[in-house]
Amino acid sequence: MAHVRRQNRTIETGIELQFLSNDDNMNNKNKTTDQKSALSKYFAYVKKNRSDLIKNYGDPHSICHNIIDHPLLENIPECARFLFSESETDDLNYIIASTYALLIGDERRRELSAYFTPPALAKGVIKASAPFLRSKEHPSVLDPACGGGSFLTPITRYLVNKKRDNGIAVEEACRTTLRDIRGVELDPGLAALSQSLLKDMLQRTYAYTCGPKPEIVRCENALSASLSQRYDLVIGNPPYGKVGIGVDRTYLKNAKLANLGGHTNFYSLFLLKSLDWLKPSGGLVFVLPTSFVAGPYFSGLRQEIMSRADVLSIDLHEQRENLFLGAVQDVCVLTLQRRKSGASASNRQHPYKLGLIDATGARIVCGTGIARGDGEPWTLPVAQRAGRSAPHRKSPRKATNHEPCARFRRITSC
Repeated sequence: MAHVRRQNRTIETGIELQFLSNDDNMNNKNKTTDQKSALSKYFAYVKKNRSDLIKNYGDPHSICHNIIDHPLLENIPECARFLFSESETDDLNYIIASTYALLIGDERRRELSAYFTPPALAKGVIKASAPFLRSKEHPSVLDPACGGGSFLTPITRYLVNKKRDNGIAVEEACRTTLRDIRGVELDPGLAALSQSLLKDMLQRTYAYTCGPKPEIVRCENALSASLSQRYDLVIGNPPYGKVGIGVDRTYLKNAKLANLGGHTNFYSLFLLKSLDWLKPSGGLVFVLPTSFVAGPYFSGLRQEIMSRADVLSIDLHEQRENLFLGAVQDVCVLTLQRRKSGASASNRQHPYKLGLIDATGARIVCGTGIARGDGEPWTLPVAQRAGRSAPHRKSPRKATNHEPCARFRRITSC
């Protein structure tokens, strides 16, 4: 699912907050501040009143469906109610999915790593995915950890609009897109919720009503799933965290050089499994912790990646705190292209693009790095955050070769 597992760090209300894409009609600073305040109060309300909400309205899945069908729940703080009527589709879906994450409780949330991708970051991921979709009339897409549908819904809208621009009728555009897009999710409630949010978007945006078929989201463990289809794009934000000593040994065997026993990270397993689901020349775009880029423990993972794919870009997200609800994490967007069958990469190296994704989802070019096939560290730009000094330059200039842009410094280890 599109989420993370990591040490939680909370603000006074018990919740960290990252809110909303910067839509053109929401650029007023005071209004945005009001929205953030209202959302913080709403999430605090859900967390505090979790037991009563479940008692009065049913299980987390039922409550979230009630929000989809009837945007206002009784007793929601008045200051937060406008969120459900004024938020854009992706922002509203993020609120609903995060509501589910809070309602299932801290223990279950940690177990599932249910920390969902905010809309602005998802927007940047979809932009990075576009080159794998443009040349295909009916591209196939998979999210192997789809959680609250952070990517399924916007990528579906992107594909439907692309087909409509090419002259395909809206009903046919929706039907063929649903035929070619799939998600996998371990939690039954989240699997049903992500599919419901997607169908709700299609109804509201295109007046398209989905039938019971096809099953867009499979409720299954992606690491043991057997998918016969190969995809043009695999997109997502897989779970983070060590697998522990009880993990199925088959998963670790498939990890090969990335196998660190119980210390193997879930996202390593998801990444390698997803590369196997790609068509030759297909693309993978994942939100991942930055540790894999240069950390010595991830040398085997880097070798496994290079044995199967080319690294096209690594884009650091500039925001660490308040990015994920209830967690602090440095993340980047990794874009890979599956190598064609028979192409060897044992000791090869090649350049890849470096960039920064800002809080709106926009990408800033920051030069290039070198991906090596021998497991040695790759390059990652690191944002100059508060408390870190950056070299002063009178005028900015474009980064060239391996030089980071002025807002960055380079690391070679973690």
